[in-house]
Amino acid sequence: MTKSKGLGDKIKTFTDKTGLSKAVKLLFGDDCGCVERQEKLNKLFPNFKNIRSFTKDEKEIYEQVMPNIDRTSKITSQEKMILGKLYNAVFEASAKWSSCGSCNKKTLDNLRKIYEKSCDING
Repeated sequence: MTKSKGLGDKIKTFTDKTGLSKAVKLLFGDDCGCVERQEKLNKLFPNFKNIRSFTKDEKEIYEQVMPNIDRTSKITSQEKMILGKLYNAVFEASAKWSSCGSCNKKTLDNLRKIYEKSCDING
């Protein structure tokens, strides 16, 4: 059994156990949009208990990249790539970058929480 990545996986487990998923597939067919909704819910509401702290190297990378972003309030494509790799390693999910500043802020805030947690644990 694979680890639940978030709310989407929890809902799928519930609907499978109760038989709701079979009923939905009977009514709407195999392409009912369930997989896409499951993935979207996992990304929106991840299981934070599956998240680990930064390693020492990841913490150093974060410390090199973030001061410029904090200073300029902008994120370059190279910084997105670097932080995206960190995000993927820690959250086991792809970082979502867009032209939307508030959307990017959420991703950066999640990384900042992991950094702070890593500082508390690793000093």
